[in-house]
Amino acid sequence: MAVDRDREKFDYLCQLARRGLIARNARQHAKLSGSAAAGADPLFSSANPPAMPSALTLDGLISAYENDPGRAGGTKKTQLDYAMTFRALARQDTAIAVLRAKLASGLIHAA
Repeated sequence: MAVDRDREKFDYLCQLARRGLIARNARQHAKLSGSAAAGADPLFSSANPPAMPSALTLDGLISAYENDPGRAGGTKKTQLDYAMTFRALARQDTAIAVLRAKLASGLIHAA
């Protein structure tokens, strides 16, 4: 793609790119938080964003990270460091799930 470096046209192109990125980030944030995208840019309101998974889980994110081909060149030490971090996160995630289940069942009450 050729870009006309005429200052006015180039600045307009950069402005559109920034607006597009902001609109994409707002849609992704709204999707992840389960809320409507506030103040959506009308220029991009008819854009069809790529489908996002309906539910992101910690296990799914860790699995995607570990299976990313770009991560294949890491050292053994780096792999072990990440494995230790992921185990700690999984334990924390399990503890939160147990706490939520107890709250939902009425075994414990929130303060």
